[in-house]
Amino acid sequence: MADDGVNEARTFFMHNRCKFQEVDLRNDIGKDVYVDVATNGVVSYLCVALQIKSGRSYRTAGGNYFIPVANHSESWRLSTIPVFGIVYDPDDTLMRWVDITGYLRTHPRQDGGNIPVARDTVLNVASLAGEFTDALVPYVGRFGTIALN
Repeated sequence: MADDGVNEARTFFMHNRCKFQEVDLRNDIGKDVYVDVATNGVVSYLCVALQIKSGRSYRTAGGNYFIPVANHSESWRLSTIPVFGIVYDPDDTLMRWVDITGYLRTHPRQDGGNIPVARDTVLNVASLAGEFTDALVPYVGRFGTIALN
């Protein structure tokens, strides 16, 4: 089901004390959810928009995953709030993530196709506190340096 990924993400982020705000389908323009990320159990200044995909159809023959770009390349690339992608695989019930905005900024000519999501970029408690949050921090750098602790 298409909602399985959103439901899994909602449960995960809420259990980790993050604020999870779904976008009404009538207003969905490639950003399904906004999450205010918590660090050390407290909601931080970090906010991310999520594009969430769910199902086996987003898994490649090689065992990795992908997020289709469709007509979202410019809005994801230029977004003032970083857009990350999550792919939920119902077979192993894991979520994988990718920094869509960062990927598209390093691939400025990409207007369609897919964004690769590595099978080992699993979203879990450790990666939320580590790599996922670390990937968000550079987006606030232009406003000054802010410590997470």
